[in-house]
Amino acid sequence: MFIDEVKERYGQISEESEKLIKDVIGKYSGKEQETLKNALFNDFTVMPDTEKLSKFFDSHKPQKKTYYWAVCLECGCEYDYSLPMCPKCYDNGLDCRTKAIKKSEFQPNFNVIKYNKAYINGDPGEQTCFTCPNKKESFCSHFGNPDWMCHREEYEMCECKQCCGITKSANRKYKEAGNKQKFTYAVPLRRG
Repeated sequence: MFIDEVKERYGQISEESEKLIKDVIGKYSGKEQETLKNALFNDFTVMPDTEKLSKFFDSHKPQKKTYYWAVCLECGCEYDYSLPMCPKCYDNGLDCRTKAIKKSEFQPNFNVIKYNKAYINGDPGEQTCFTCPNKKESFCSHFGNPDWMCHREEYEMCECKQCCGITKSANRKYKEAGNKQKFTYAVPLRRG
């Protein structure tokens, strides 16, 4: 798509330039590609030669994503660092809050425990992920998002649909009241 828009803007481009663009563009996210394209169009009225294009890409390097998660110093369990304590220790009746923070440019394995609700105690009568019997493999990055509609099969199989519906309703009311920030959506692993 990026290459097509460049060709549309500048007309025919050299094979070397096309190869350079194809080699480089995969390192950028969709949003970064859009920003890069706008910068390219603003900086050059005609297609730059391969050397100038290479210097342009060097001066607009993609942002590196950094992932953070916690490692329990008691049992070694890896979990979302926004959780107040180790979920594995909690399940074993321990109040373990000692953790180290891991950081990587690569997304961690699936063994990192994530919960839709990153707190232990909720309002009276409210179910939390720490105490929920259905918490295994139930994390959803769309949890509570009023703008997201699940596929029918996903919804029917979802263990979290009741809590998600309540949170969606609260978020919808919050949004309709004119609040622009997210209220209680799921907390994914943090990216730097």
